Amino acid sequence: MPLIRYCTGDIGELAHDGRLMRVSGRKSELSKPVSIMALDDVLLSCYGILDYFAILNGNVLSLRLIGDNDTAYHLIRNAFNDFSFNFEEVIDLPFSGKRFICINA
Repeated sequence: MPLIRYCTGDIGELAHDGRLMRVSGRKSELSKPVSIMALDDVLLSCYGILDYFAILNGNVLSLRLIGDNDTAYHLIRNAFNDFSFNFEEVIDLPFSGKRFICINA
C-alpha cells in the first residue's frame, strides 16, 4: 500500500499498521480556548442534539442548538467549566458545510 502524505494540519492517532484511527483536531486550533472537535465530542455524542453553531465572545460561549437544550446545558457545563454560557434553541442554522467556532475578540 502506498504512503499518501497530506499537509492538512490534522492531529490524529496512527494505528500500529499505519492506518489513521482518529482525527482529534487541527494544529491551527491548538491556540484556541476551545476546539470544534471538543464541542463535537460533547454535544454530538448526545442523542437529543442534532446540530449546533458556536460563538465565543471573550469568556462567553454562545450555542445555537437544534435539539434538546437542557441536555446540552448539562453536558457543556460539565465539560467546559472555564466559560459562561448562553443557549438558544433554534429550528435551523444559518450555514451549511464544515462546522466552526465564530470567535469574537
